[in-house]
Amino acid sequence: MPYLTNVLRAATATALLGSFACLGTAIANADPNDTLNSALSKGYTPSNCSPQKVSDVQGSFTATVVAVVQCGQNSDSSGPMGGKYFLFSNSADTASSFTKLISSDTLANCGTASSPTTWHQGSNTDSAGQVACGTDSGQAEVLWTVDAKNVLAFVRASNGDTAGLYKWWQANG
Repeated sequence: MPYLTNVLRAATATALLGSFACLGTAIANADPNDTLNSALSKGYTPSNCSPQKVSDVQGSFTATVVAVVQCGQNSDSSGPMGGKYFLFSNSADTASSFTKLISSDTLANCGTASSPTTWHQGSNTDSAGQVACGTDSGQAEVLWTVDAKNVLAFVRASNGDTAGLYKWWQANG
């Protein structure tokens, strides 16, 4: 009887370890664009956003970009004219790329806070990431990170109304 018990234990352990290996493989092989699609602002979907070649943007960053999604006009009539979402492999790359990206903007306040600042999701008091508001070539921008996902994103208005775009982002970002 002990032989049969040992065989059953071994088979159970093998099956359990095999399921963990499959789970790890599924996570490791997840499409990075799925991570970006899960971070899209309200009014953006795969119908008005599409993957972009990483090689098209890699020269703008010193960190390695894993994936990029480019979005057109938001489906909300008061929403931004476009946006872009970047996925990085780690938090240090996300943070340094945020700093590099906002360096070309003329920064403005995000609401009552100076740019850049931290932002919080819902009533959670922990920081969800960084946010900056400003203009680039006269067009308002809101740029932010989603630290838990290593995502850096920005939305751009067709005008210079930074305060209006920030209010939209607060409600939909």
